Formats: sequence, structure tokens, C-alpha cells
Amino acid sequence: MFDDLPSLPQNPTLASLAHAWSPPPGGLTVSGRPLLNFTFALNRALGGDQVLGYHVANLAIHFAAALLLFGLVRRTLAARADADRLAGVVALLWALHPLQTESVTYTVQRAESLAGLFILAALYAAVRARASARPGPWQALSVAACFGGVATKETAVVAPLLVLLHDRTFTDGSFAAAIAARRRFYLSLLSSWLLLAVLVAGTHGRSGSASLAGPASPWQYAALQLSAIAHYARLAFWPRPLAFDYGPFQGVDLAALFPGAVFTVGAVGATAWLLWRRPALGFLGASFFVLLAPSSSVVPIVTQVAAEHRVYLALAPLLVAVVLAGALWLPRPAAIGVAAVAALAGAGLTWQRNTVYATPLGLWRDAAAACPTNPRAHLNLGEQLSRAGRLREAIACFEAALRLQPDYVTALYNLGTALVSDGRPRAALAPLQRALELEPQHAEAAYNLGNAYAALGAHAEAVRAFTWSLRTQPDRVAAHYNLANSLLALDRLPEAIGHLRRAVALAPTYADARFNLANALLQSGQPVEAIAEYEAVLRLNPRDADAAANLRLARQAAAPIRPP
Repeated sequence: MFDDLPSLPQNPTLASLAHAWSPPPGGLTVSGRPLLNFTFALNRALGGDQVLGYHVANLAIHFAAALLLFGLVRRTLAARADADRLAGVVALLWALHPLQTESVTYTVQRAESLAGLFILAALYAAVRARASARPGPWQALSVAACFGGVATKETAVVAPLLVLLHDRTFTDGSFAAAIAARRRFYLSLLSSWLLLAVLVAGTHGRSGSASLAGPASPWQYAALQLSAIAHYARLAFWPRPLAFDYGPFQGVDLAALFPGAVFTVGAVGATAWLLWRRPALGFLGASFFVLLAPSSSVVPIVTQVAAEHRVYLALAPLLVAVVLAGALWLPRPAAIGVAAVAALAGAGLTWQRNTVYATPLGLWRDAAAACPTNPRAHLNLGEQLSRAGRLREAIACFEAALRLQPDYVTALYNLGTALVSDGRPRAALAPLQRALELEPQHAEAAYNLGNAYAALGAHAEAVRAFTWSLRTQPDRVAAHYNLANSLLALDRLPEAIGHLRRAVALAPTYADARFNLANALLQSGQPVEAIAEYEAVLRLNPRDADAAANLRLARQAAAPIRPP
């Protein structure tokens, strides 16, 4: 889905492990993320494009992250007698939570889970270094994890900040004391930002998908994120409905955002107070916001204003807080029972959520139901229905997308194309014409507009539309063929023959183009050339009775002009 095809099977840099360190530029999930791209190249080398291997790798990364989370929580709570049990419950709930499905099951979102693994590794190694008689190797591992993280996804930029925050909270008591104790270590962690700067510069703002110069201002995006963060927090405790796609930026409705914004602003204020008065609890709140900051602050990611994979690691501090509260307020047997029920419920919901990913049609149907105001979800649902031959349902989806976003070029094009396929060419004219007004280089829209005009018998208009399409896609065989047919209907034989010759040159096995070319040649008084084309048609399809009959006519027409 989305980036899966261009990032995986259509990604030429995965052909060799050496080339994988230079991922394709632009706005793909793998762009500017060489280590992520390399892991996909390993999958390609081991199993080609078989999907199973990619899912096994994603599950292994998630499992390793859960183990690191267990180790980190266990060592952070080492002063408690029940540290092992609490850490186990946290790791189990986190690993089985249905909110994690997108980061693990959606193949290219290995970017999020692998970056999360590196952040956890950096934190865990930093904590181990504190307790080790030989801290050097652990510190080196923490630094390496920071570099691995930024080479996987930009969100790993927060790893050094989390290490410093953890030291300040649980070891040193203040930021000044923490920096004084491990200044060189922190500088080594921060040096990973130099690599990040180089990688980000190479993507040019991920081709506009993440940029301060996009359609959303930083303040508009920040307002949206205040509500999105509240939504993520709700999903942590009540993960329904989950949505594969929340849609691109479409503007800001302040009234709708107000309740979520109030919650988030209040939570930020409470976190600041807790950092001062109750540092351990403050650390949990601060970690949640720090982990979300790269994608949920002021740098607009306009292609998707919210996404559940962004909560992958940020879910952990929320669950730690819940587990600690349960251990404090519930008797031990009750706490164990509640944890067991929660884990089983999470497993069941995650299993159910994965069934949604079984087919593209099922996934987009679920996305459209979860976010009915998202035009892109309706568009993609319509495309899947169209591929299944359910044109009437597809048309309804495209119309729903256009009610939400009237100038949605792809929806206009898809609607027009579906209407042509459904035998309603007159209704297709308006959406296809509008698509071309908005995007004059849309060759597909021009081509299908030509088909609509041809179906209506308006061949002069069809010629103009097909010609328009060929200006952008000069080697499109079907456009040359259909243009020639409209020219033939207008008795413009020489032009038709030219386009049929071009279609045959581009696709020598295109029997219909050869047959029509032979007919046009015969009609224009060129029977010898027509004979060659009819014979070519019969080599391709020996049972073509029309070609055989016309070949006899062409031979009769050519007989008087053949030499004795």
C-alpha cells in the first residue's frame, strides 16, 4: 500500500547490497534512510519479493524492541522488588497492543519500528553503562544505536535527548549534574545529528512531504497535532476505531480541534509540573511528547496529518504509567488478573486488526469507514472496487471523494474513467474535462476523454483529446490506435495510417492495429503493403477469418499491378 511498491519491488537500489546504501531520492519511505533501505535489500537477497520474509523481519524487529523495552523498564525500576514483573507486563502490553499493527504489518513502516528499536537500544546501553565497571563498550553501543537510528528514520533524532532526560531523572537529579558527569558521552550521541543533517539535506524536505513551505503553515499543523496527540492518547486506552489513513492536510477547523487541544495543552502543563515536583512521573509524560515531537509538532507532514505508526514507541510511557498505577492501587492478585485480561484483549484486537490488512479492498473499506471525511480513503476504496469490476460502487466512492474535495484531480479522472467503462460516456465528459483544466499534462485524463468522445461518435473532439494525450505520452500505443480509428471515421486516411504505423512499430504483436492498418492501406490504394500486414495478422492469429477474407481481396486488388 502507498509506498510499498515504489520502495520495495520497484526500488532498483535493492538489487545489490552495495547499491542499497544509496536509496532513491525523493519522498519515498526509504529516501534518505540508507540503513532502512539496506534491510530491505537483505530481504530481497534472501527471498526476493516473497512477502513472508519481509513480515518475518518486521516481527523480529518488533520482538527485539519488546525485549529492550523490558530490559530498560526493569533496570529503571531496579529498586523495586517487583521490577521484573512490572517490566514484563509493560513489554507484553506494548508488544500486543493493536495500535502497533501499522508499524509492524504495513511493510514499509519498518522505518518506524526499526527506528524505535534503535532508540530503545541507545537508552538501554546508556543505562547499562552507568552500572558497568567498564562503561566504554556500552557507551559506544549507545552512540552506534543513535547513528543507526538516524540512518533509519529522522524521528530517532530524539534519542540523545531521552538519554539525557533519563540520566537527569533517575541518576543525577539535574541536567547540569548529568552533563557534568558524562559530557563527552552526550557530545558523542549528539554527533549523530551531523549524519542526520546530511541525510535530510539529500531529500530536500522529503520532496515537499515534510516542509515549512508547504500548504500548511507551522501553526496550522501544530493546531492539528494538538488534537492528534489527544487522539493517540485515547487510542492507547480505547483502540477503536483504528485507521490506516487519516488523509492529507485539508485545512483547520478550530472548533473541532478545540477539545483535543485543551487536553494536550493541559497534559503538557501537567508534565512540566511533574518534571519539577515528581520527576519520575514527569519523565513518562516528557518521553511521550518528546517521542512524538518530530512528527507531531510544527514541521508539517502534509501528506498525512496523523498516523498511528507515529505512536509506536510513544505508547510505552503511557503503558508504564498505567502499569505502575495498577500496581499501586490494586491488590497483587487483582493486578495480575487485570494485566492478563488486558494482554488477552490486546492480542485478540491485534489479531482482528490484522485481518483488515488481508486484502487492499478490506483495508480501504475499513479506512473509509474509520475516517469518512478523508477523500483519499474513498478514492482508494473506489480504485479497489473498480479493479474488482464493481463499477457502480466504485463510482459512488469517487463521487464521495469529490464531495469532500471537489478539485481532487485523481478522483475526477477515476470517476470519468469508470463512467466510460460503465457505458456512460456523456456523464464522463465533465469530470475528465475538469481534471484536464486542473492538470493539463494529465495524459490519462486526455486519453479517456478521447475514449468518451469516440463512444459518443464525436470523432473530431476525440481526435483533439487523443492528440492532447500524445503530447505528454508520445509512445502510448493505445492512444495512437484509438486516434487512428477516430481519424478513419473522419475519412482522414493518411493521418490514420501514420498513427497505425506508429502503433505497430511500438507493439509489433498488436494484431488489431495491424488489421486496421491493413484495411486503411487497402482503402487508400496500397494493396501490396496491405497484404504484408494481413499476413502478419494471420501469423499472430491464424484463425482470424476477417483477416483471411481481406487478404484475398487485397491480393485480387494487387494482381493487376504485379509484374508478369
